[in-house]
Amino acid sequence: MFLTACANSANDPSLSPQERQLRQRQAQFDTTVAEGAALLGGLAAIGVGVATHSAKNAALAGAGGALLGGAIGYAVASRTQAQQMSEDDANQAIAHYQQQAAQSQQDTLYAQQTAAAAQQELVVLRQQLAANQISVSAYQEKVTRYQKDLAAIKAIRAGYVKDVASAGNLASGRSDAAAAAAVRTMNASIASMGAAQDSLANNLGAAAASGVAGGNVNS
Repeated sequence: MFLTACANSANDPSLSPQERQLRQRQAQFDTTVAEGAALLGGLAAIGVGVATHSAKNAALAGAGGALLGGAIGYAVASRTQAQQMSEDDANQAIAHYQQQAAQSQQDTLYAQQTAAAAQQELVVLRQQLAANQISVSAYQEKVTRYQKDLAAIKAIRAGYVKDVASAGNLASGRSDAAAAAAVRTMNASIASMGAAQDSLANNLGAAAASGVAGGNVNS
C-alpha cells in the first residue's frame, strides 16, 4: 500500500517534472528495499542461504533459480562475497552501479532544482499569508507538497548510501577501478543531495513557523 501511494503521488499533475522524477525514484528505491526484506525474510523462514549473506545465491537456492527483486541481485554484502563472485556476475553488478552513479547525478540536479524552487515559492507564500492573500489551508497544502519532496530526497539519498556500500565492496574486493569510480560519483551526489535536503528542510521549518503565526487567517 505504501509503495502504491508513492507511485500514485508521482502522477500528481501539479508536480514539476523534477518533483515527479524524485517521487518515481523514491518509489523505485522503496520497492527494492521492500523486495529485499521480503526475499530475505522468506529465506530466513526456510533457512536457505542466510549464513552466506548472499541475496543472489540464496535466491537461486531458495526460489528455484528465480532472481527476485531486480537490484537485489546486485547487492554485495562483503569483500569476501565480491571475491567469490563469478566474473560475469561481477561485471553485471559493476555495470549496474555505473548506471546508478550516472542516475545519481540526475537525481541530485532534480533535488537541487526542487529545493531552489521551494525556497523561492515559500518566501512568496509566507508574504501572501501574512497579507491575508491566501488561506492557511492553501498555504499548508503547498507546504505539505514540499514535505513530500523532502521525504523523497531523503529516501533516494538513503538508497544511494546502500549502493555505495555494495559498490565499495566490489571495488575493494576485486580491486576494480570502474566500481571505485562509481563509488566516488555516488558519494559526491550524496553530499550535494544532502545540501539540497538541508536547504529544503530549513525552508520548511520557516514555513511551519509562519503557518503557526498565520493561524488566525481565515481558512
